Amino acid sequence: MKRFLIFAAIAPPLGFVVAFWVMLQIANWLAGSPITFDVAQIMMLPTIYLVGLIPALLAGWFDHALARRNVSYRIALTAPFGYAISYLPLAVAFWIGFGHGPYVLLFGLIGAVPSAVCSWLAAERQAPDLCSVTMTVFAALAGCSPGSVAGAVRTVVRPPSAVAPAGRRCTASSGCATRAG
Repeated sequence: MKRFLIFAAIAPPLGFVVAFWVMLQIANWLAGSPITFDVAQIMMLPTIYLVGLIPALLAGWFDHALARRNVSYRIALTAPFGYAISYLPLAVAFWIGFGHGPYVLLFGLIGAVPSAVCSWLAAERQAPDLCSVTMTVFAALAGCSPGSVAGAVRTVVRPPSAVAPAGRRCTASSGCATRAG
């Protein structure tokens, strides 16, 4: 559910930013035209959601399907899917002849960039396990059971002035540095 909310809330405005505030500005700069950057373009936001919500949810569904199957390159696969679902509706218009030239292939970036960013944001992140701390003192402070840190390397640090008695095994109680594993 969180994944679909991320795609629905973030992908359409991010596609707008890519189209109007990045690609259009670069195209105007390359053509020698004045820059058309305008904050008033934000008034198009309701229309942007009407146009971009369905492709964003489709990309979210594709990303969800990849996440359920634990695909390792999920972000790299979601980006081309976003490219395809944003370019294919325009492909018919370009095929008829309303657009021409290789620049029309760039329209797919309007869907690829938001799909990749939203896929990255929706990734499940693992919180670090406090019970795998290597210092037994920190593990005890974290409330870990002794069995949960048994596999980790535990180090008890002795003060520099402490010297291990000759012929005696160092233990945590004697103040010697020990490594248990």
